[in-house]
Amino acid sequence: MGRVYRARHTRITQKLFALKVLHPEYARDAQQLARFQREAEAAATISHPNVVGVFDVGRTEDGYSYLACELLSGSDLDHHLEKHGQLEVSAAVGITLQVCEALEAAHDLNVVHRDLKPQNVFLLAEANGAVPMHPRVKVVDFGLSRFLDKSDAQLTKTGVVMGTPAFMAPEQATGQRGDHRVDIYGIGAILYASLTGKPPFEADTVPATLLAVMIEEAERPRKLNPKVPETLELVIQRAMAKKPEERYPSVRELKSALEAFVGPLPPPASGPQRQVTRMTSALHLEGDAYELKTSRPRLLLMILVLFLLGVAMLTAAISGLELFVGPIDFTKSEVVLVLLGIAGTLAMPAGILVRHFRRTIWSNSAKVLDLVRALREPLLSAVLAYGASVIALRFADDFVGRVWMSETFVRSPGLAWPGFSWILPIVALVAGGIAHLKRKWSEAAPSAVRRTLVGAPLRALMLLSVLVVLLFGLNWRRSDLERLALEREAETLAEAVSSAPTPSTPTAPKAAAPPATAPPPAPEPIRRATDDELAAAVPSGVDGLLPLSEKYPKDPRVLERLLVSFASRATGYADAMSVAKRLIAVAPEYTKSEALGHIVRRAAETPGNAANLAFELMSGPLGSVGPDLLYQLSLSDAKGDGRARKLLGGPDVQALASPALRVALDVRSASGCEAVAVLLPRARALGDQRTAALLAGLAQGTKSGCGKWKRSPCVAQCKDQSKEILDVVRTIQLRGKATEL
Repeated sequence: MGRVYRARHTRITQKLFALKVLHPEYARDAQQLARFQREAEAAATISHPNVVGVFDVGRTEDGYSYLACELLSGSDLDHHLEKHGQLEVSAAVGITLQVCEALEAAHDLNVVHRDLKPQNVFLLAEANGAVPMHPRVKVVDFGLSRFLDKSDAQLTKTGVVMGTPAFMAPEQATGQRGDHRVDIYGIGAILYASLTGKPPFEADTVPATLLAVMIEEAERPRKLNPKVPETLELVIQRAMAKKPEERYPSVRELKSALEAFVGPLPPPASGPQRQVTRMTSALHLEGDAYELKTSRPRLLLMILVLFLLGVAMLTAAISGLELFVGPIDFTKSEVVLVLLGIAGTLAMPAGILVRHFRRTIWSNSAKVLDLVRALREPLLSAVLAYGASVIALRFADDFVGRVWMSETFVRSPGLAWPGFSWILPIVALVAGGIAHLKRKWSEAAPSAVRRTLVGAPLRALMLLSVLVVLLFGLNWRRSDLERLALEREAETLAEAVSSAPTPSTPTAPKAAAPPATAPPPAPEPIRRATDDELAAAVPSGVDGLLPLSEKYPKDPRVLERLLVSFASRATGYADAMSVAKRLIAVAPEYTKSEALGHIVRRAAETPGNAANLAFELMSGPLGSVGPDLLYQLSLSDAKGDGRARKLLGGPDVQALASPALRVALDVRSASGCEAVAVLLPRARALGDQRTAALLAGLAQGTKSGCGKWKRSPCVAQCKDQSKEILDVVRTIQLRGKATEL
């Protein structure tokens, strides 16, 4: 853009300056003139020993724009590195600390340099003209600088790449504005070049360099210079983080981290504060050094634990899947083929992931350390939640189940129930996810008080979430065990029915010969399955018996076993009721079967179409047995109570009811004790144990259940008629015992 001349003051001849003169072709460009003016304004604003001084800016009569600056003697850092190569750690850190001092003063005035590179770091020579090992430093060329409080008038617009590609921050490479953290990245890049002797990124073309700045990680400084301390490498990588929020928040904190790597300097006016800061920084780096020694092995261990946990949870989930799809059996060959298929499918993505991990995380100590800290709390929380849940469930099943809620806490199968293969991993994932949120939100909190206010509710939420998931699992286990018990009960009934003698088909009485001479047509014989066909079909359950029932649609033995097979399924009660209707039609004597009555009751307690079909059977086809089953349902099943009572009150069902049941229904529906007294003669003559139970409840009180706290005795409802009622109850009970004998 111009030339720099060595100039002498016209009146003070011993005073020398550096005179920067803009080329005439640039002087006609308003934007370049404004940028030239901006450099003078920015540098003149900053008064600091490590910033080049600017004394004047102006324009000659013949159109030359000039900038009068402090004359420096020495060499810029770029030429110094070309001549000497890598610098010693103390020298590189000393130079970088002076750059930090200069940028800290600039940032205090809201000035951002935005073009930090070795060419803009000038090393001052001594009187003999040589640059010493620990030189004084001047930061020069604020041509790309901008004022943070004048963003509306800035010269470098968003979307325009401005700066030196090898040393610019990633946000600059993408054309974004960037804030003071652009300079923090530049300081880290200068220190990187000072210690390694080469820029962080090198490529054949500018676009390739910009792409590397945006997506790649710089090679580890320790790989290029093993003398670099690991903690200093960590400082460089933190300063050069791709994301601005992952860098040091200010130059002051970066300077504090670097001060631990140089010896004690003469304290300035604020000496005690400087010593305290340096001591604190050293202690912090000692903690980082201790963690860095084992950070990569610990990261590998965590990844291995996560991988093994994932594999264990996925394989264990197969047993939980069996709750939905039934038993899953694999042969050894199938297992090997499945594993090979999974390995082949994941080989390429895994290779790409490992390569990306190695290039972007493993080579960066700061990212490794941050990832270890990010994984530590969620992983520990997940493992602890998993283990604590196992211990709590074991304790609940082995101890709590003995004295309380035995239907929820069971010793068998306990933790062996397959559903916990899903519940426990969910517990671990919930705990780990909430721990991750807690860590993320706590880091964003500006103070310890706010971190506590964020952390305490999240810990409570973690505990509550784990308890909710475990309670859901316990309820799921209870319902599944009830289903299994129902299936086993149905199987037991099936065995009992199959071992019981088949009711013989009553022989129809011979009809009197009609007066007509022609004999009546012979009834069509019922086709029945052979014992061998039945024995072959029964082991296959519904799949074997259903075709046999189509072949022999009126064979009671086939229909009976098909009924039991459908009833053994949790979702087969509707089909079972359809088969029961067919069975009653071809063999009415089966209405007296206890097994059939039990299955019909179970179907009535099942919501959906099965209950509708069951109530339809009890309202007619089952004859007198149907009202008896309805009465049992009205007493025991709260969900079916209203429907059963309504059907029992209908005239059609009452016509089917036995005299004993009609007496019980009349007693239950009596409007008062006087109405009950009127029914006592019928109850004495026709009543059974159902009537006796109803009457006993009216004539006897209870020891508790009344009063304010429900602890006082309750008086009998019909205490005035209790003597007559109890006499009838004794008569019914004696009659029942005599009938049993």
